[in-house]
Amino acid sequence: MRTLVAGAVLVLFAYLVQTTVVWRIWGPGIALGYLVSLPIAADINFSLSDRLRRAMRRAHAFVRFRRQPELHARLAGELLALRHDIVELDQALSAPELAAGA
Repeated sequence: MRTLVAGAVLVLFAYLVQTTVVWRIWGPGIALGYLVSLPIAADINFSLSDRLRRAMRRAHAFVRFRRQPELHARLAGELLALRHDIVELDQALSAPELAAGA
């Protein structure tokens, strides 16, 4: 709990320091707009950084598969085998239900 409170205080302090710098350079109107935009920009950053991280992982996988086509073929084969096993398992589990219901 103390870590959360300390983090919130630190963020607010950083916002105030930044706003003070903007106030001194461009004046109070711009500083107020800047202060209002900071939490909005932080929210956008959180959502976009997650998307960027996922895009980077996909790009890394693409490059790896491009460099190692045998890895891609092996994993695709394993995926097909797993899908086949899941279908067989589903059929095996649903067969007793069909027999009991009839």
